[in-house]
Amino acid sequence: MDLIELAEKYKDELGVLIMATLVSYLLARGIHDNYNLFEYAFVILLFGVLHEAWSSIQTDESIRAFIEIVGLDSRTGQQFTFLLFIGSTVFMSIMMQRWVEEVFGPLSVVQLLGLIVVLSRAYVNVYIEENLAALIDGNRDTYSAYMAGFLAFIISWQLREYYPVQTFEHILITVWASIIIPLSLFYHSQTVDNRLGLGSGEPN
Repeated sequence: MDLIELAEKYKDELGVLIMATLVSYLLARGIHDNYNLFEYAFVILLFGVLHEAWSSIQTDESIRAFIEIVGLDSRTGQQFTFLLFIGSTVFMSIMMQRWVEEVFGPLSVVQLLGLIVVLSRAYVNVYIEENLAALIDGNRDTYSAYMAGFLAFIISWQLREYYPVQTFEHILITVWASIIIPLSLFYHSQTVDNRLGLGSGEPN
């Protein structure tokens, strides 16, 4: 079998590989060229995800009751209590980041992105289903998102020994592996199910 026949036989797989590589390159180039900007944006985004997750645990009535009780009848006191409530989320986010960095060292931009992917997907699953069990909902794209996030975190952590976190090589390898591995597994399992007649074309 020559290369042309091989390429024709696996044209779909090659298309997935080429597209994933192109996306990885463009994303890695963008992060490398604007590293500080992405770092700043991802830190804020991570705080936003954690704040939204924490706020969703509280109801509007419970927040209002907390502000009224702690702030008493003073608008100034209630204003201070509101800021205290918001600040608690920021404090919790900072503490979480510090704890992670104590274990794994300073977080790189791709590690921050990995955390955002995992936490935001977990939040969306639980929020939509209103059930903590929805963290693992059986959907392939959920598993792919979790795997991509964890891979980005672990690969960046291990790779920094060879390439500094701000180098293009570090970012490209981490992003490419974090995209291509989950995408390949997702695509392969979906293709097998479709060939066996086990799926309807939608992720299970």
